[in-house]
Amino acid sequence: MSLVNGKRKHDEVSGGTPICVIVHGGAWSIPDSIKGANVKACEDAASKAYAVLKEGGSAIDAVEAAVRSLEDDESLNAGRGCSLNELGEPECDSMIMEGSLRCGAVAGVQIAHPVSLARRVMEGTEHVLLAGQGAMDFAAAEGLLPAARSELVTPAAEEEWKTWTGYKNNVRGIFARHGEKASDTVGCAALDASGALACATSTGGVVGKRRG
Repeated sequence: MSLVNGKRKHDEVSGGTPICVIVHGGAWSIPDSIKGANVKACEDAASKAYAVLKEGGSAIDAVEAAVRSLEDDESLNAGRGCSLNELGEPECDSMIMEGSLRCGAVAGVQIAHPVSLARRVMEGTEHVLLAGQGAMDFAAAEGLLPAARSELVTPAAEEEWKTWTGYKNNVRGIFARHGEKASDTVGCAALDASGALACATSTGGVVGKRRG
């Protein structure tokens, strides 16, 4: 099953075991100008995760595939196009978790696919969370290179940050502005043919957040 903006479909693999995918693109008031792009991003991500499950893949592989797809879509607040911090820098956070309660997370990183780094933390360390430079050092050791600024920062994200800098000392202005992706964390949950569950999320955080 996939669930995208209230639309559902469900299926079973051979043997009658149900598989399920649920994808969301963030909880926020989506401007009409990018609503179509948001819906397509969710549908594409759900399709990629669903294909993994249909081929007998694991729930953890499915949610990673979905969130990587969401991180590549600049209409969302994760990976490319994410909101920028107070200095105009991208700092991405991500978490991934299995039904066994094993999990991994990263915070304040500048790589193209933070969800994949979070999975490396879960599977390759004794830790739950790595942050900042320590997380980036671990990424380098795992062969995940830092993303160039141009890979993560889009003109729309820079414009959003400039709007924030103009309003940061005006509380009324902060709450009145439109289009901010303040709550736009993306995510996916999946159930595979073995009955295993997994979920993952990724975000750029609130625009203008303090560095770190």
